[in-house]
Amino acid sequence: MATRDVYSSRYLDASVALAIASDAGPRAEEKVTRLARGKGLAVIVGPVADEIGRALGRPPVQAVGVSDRSLANGVMNAGPSGQ
Repeated sequence: MATRDVYSSRYLDASVALAIASDAGPRAEEKVTRLARGKGLAVIVGPVADEIGRALGRPPVQAVGVSDRSLANGVMNAGPSGQ
């Protein structure tokens, strides 16, 4: 989901974590991260938006909800960026 989709909390309801691009803009970082943490989601700082978008077959993506618990746990355990 694109950042604009994540701003609607209903998209985060099915998520267990939020991956945010390491180059996300300040508005995305502030608003989306705060919303995710308020819902008790882990926040994972990922690669740059271009790489996330490319992996999803989309233009640059600043934030994406992760709904698969195993995937989220694997990503968080793979690096120091999970919070």
